[in-house]
Amino acid sequence: MTLHYFNQQFPHTSVLLKAAGGAVIITIYEFAVGLVVNLWYGWKVWDYSLLPGNILGQVCPIFTGLWFFLCLGLALVYKLYPHPR
Repeated sequence: MTLHYFNQQFPHTSVLLKAAGGAVIITIYEFAVGLVVNLWYGWKVWDYSLLPGNILGQVCPIFTGLWFFLCLGLALVYKLYPHPR
């Protein structure tokens, strides 16, 4: 829902900027959820601690890059099939 709202709020922004913004949004959510489920509850759902650049083992630049490409696809779909307001 956040990415949908983000795309609607910035209809004239380039798809690359939308993809970068989406990657940041997902990384923030991933970090917040990771703090709760992995560190607080100890469920160990994921652990990036062995990957370079990780923050507390919850997020890392490699996955932020993957989120970028996922969001790039989403931004392209929004560009091709705009949703009416």
